[in-house]
Amino acid sequence: MNEQGVSEKRRQVAIQLGLSLLLIAIVLGLISRLLRVRLIEPIQRIDAAMHALSERNYEVRAQVEGDEEVARLAEKVNSTIATIAAYTRELE
Repeated sequence: MNEQGVSEKRRQVAIQLGLSLLLIAIVLGLISRLLRVRLIEPIQRIDAAMHALSERNYEVRAQVEGDEEVARLAEKVNSTIATIAAYTRELE
């Protein structure tokens, strides 16, 4: 293979590598967004509800959404908050 052929081959490999890296970056970005929307944000809302409860805000509720496990966790948190609110009203 002559020098021009080698140079062309290197250019093709560099383009393929660049496109592959771009595709990987796009896929990772989509996965990151999906995880954030379906897992991280619902857990952050549950955390915010628990923080509000620790500050004696018994009216707060966690938004029930997300994957089945996260939604169940939010329901349990809401049930716990309701129970604590009821016990607190009885004691006052």
